[in-house]
Amino acid sequence: MAQSNPGPRLVDTLPSVRYMPMKVIVLGLNRTGTMSMYTALQQLGFHPCHGTNMWENPRKYLTLWTEAMCAKYMGLGAPWGRRELDVALGKFDAVMDLPAACMVEELVAAYPDAKFILTHRPVEEWLVSMNATIFPVMKWPSWRLLRHFDAGFVEPWWAYKQIMLKGWGKGGFGGANMRRTFLEHSELVRKVVPGERLLVFDVKEGWGPLCGFLGFERPKGGFPHVNDSEAYVRSFRRARDWVILRVIAKALMVFVPLVVVMYIWHFLP
Repeated sequence: MAQSNPGPRLVDTLPSVRYMPMKVIVLGLNRTGTMSMYTALQQLGFHPCHGTNMWENPRKYLTLWTEAMCAKYMGLGAPWGRRELDVALGKFDAVMDLPAACMVEELVAAYPDAKFILTHRPVEEWLVSMNATIFPVMKWPSWRLLRHFDAGFVEPWWAYKQIMLKGWGKGGFGGANMRRTFLEHSELVRKVVPGERLLVFDVKEGWGPLCGFLGFERPKGGFPHVNDSEAYVRSFRRARDWVILRVIAKALMVFVPLVVVMYIWHFLP
């Protein structure tokens, strides 16, 4: 796809610094145990980045990754390479979950010394999980209205959601389209990542394969199994409801004084 100039990009205005070597890149899609992997890598001493880290500063990180997806899927702006990835990921030595997992070729090229893990589960189980959590949240009609009133979260979230739908989602979330996307993603990872640098891993397998691949001793205690499906939906509902409350509060700040002024003008002598 031919590139066009979308104007100045946020990623080009920020410093690109890598504070620690990138060591582990998990390319499994969300709902394949990425939060369990996040917790496990923390226990092993890594400083991992999960997709949920974007909520620390949604306007910054959602904008950055929207730029990355626009370049990758729409040809808008220069493709992301090592410099751009370090802007978003420089303070981490491990990364997992979407949107980073979309950047298979880019991550392999940028970090030749990293080890890669493909977390996986049966595709039908994955679809059931996605249809119970992420896909419904993405389809909430309230996003369309609220994006006009909230520049800190909903506006960048809407832009990110739209490019993910058009690019990674190939036009639709759910059904046969997502089944194909899941299978094609797994095939791409196996094709692009050199076999000696890739572990295909089901989190149900526990510490053994993971520690063997990374060269760590097995920690005491069981492997963390974090099922965050309900927490995911709750977090988005809280964020959306908080935006609604802020919008109502702003409206009242304008409406109430206006009513008072109109009352005074109409009824008082």
